[in-house]
Amino acid sequence: MDQVICILNVYAPKRTVDNRGLWERILSIKESNNGLWILLGDFNSVRSMEERRNSVFIHVCARDFNDFIFNANLSEFNMKGGKFTFSIGNKCSKLDRVLVCPDFLNRWPEACLKVLPKFLSDHRPIVLYTKFANFGPKLFRFFNSWLKRKGIDEVVKKAWHQFQMDGPPDLKLILKLKCVRDEIRKWWEEVKTKEMEEFSILKDEFEKLENMAEQRDLNEEENWVRLECVKGIKDMEFRKSLDLKQKSRIRWASMGDENTSFFSWNYQP
Repeated sequence: MDQVICILNVYAPKRTVDNRGLWERILSIKESNNGLWILLGDFNSVRSMEERRNSVFIHVCARDFNDFIFNANLSEFNMKGGKFTFSIGNKCSKLDRVLVCPDFLNRWPEACLKVLPKFLSDHRPIVLYTKFANFGPKLFRFFNSWLKRKGIDEVVKKAWHQFQMDGPPDLKLILKLKCVRDEIRKWWEEVKTKEMEEFSILKDEFEKLENMAEQRDLNEEENWVRLECVKGIKDMEFRKSLDLKQKSRIRWASMGDENTSFFSWNYQP
């Protein structure tokens, strides 16, 4: 059976104004209309001292707001992603929220409220998710080129044997794999930083020798250094090409391997 959902967007005046009349009006509207009720928006009121920081807390306003929520038989979701929705300077407050009726909670018990980054605004957007989506553990991308680098075997073996835990076997396996993943990530960050520095050194040395070769003939040692620079640069570029190739195959596989953009043209009759 279809259910009527009543959504009321609230933008209350500043807390210096008595909002008791507004709460009474909203309560009257709710009682005169049946359905699943959702009240959301900027209520410009807090419920406790913990919802303000470096700003004045008015006990009477908080009491009136809590009385309104109780009399309207509304509930509030625990907000994830942050404690406050409004900030200016060092002042923070939780002014934006979503209030729902008990029937809404019963119909979507796994709903959650999330606060997003505010960027240029004073307020942080809030999003109510009614559909629970659990995609399991986050996937870890592993490139085949890593197997050709020194040290990867030792990192995996050390992380695998070093992990110790008492508990269910399935949980133990998950946490053990997570430990291995974290160690590989740390190793890769170190390797990537080192290779970038090495690439920059090889490139500078190669360009220096190339400029010297325009002025005079290079001696045997300088020619050998230039060849080693070229060899090192080509080896690094080859490993990068392997990673790009693997990325492209993953993307083509996930998108159906339809590379139609390579065959598009601008037709003008």
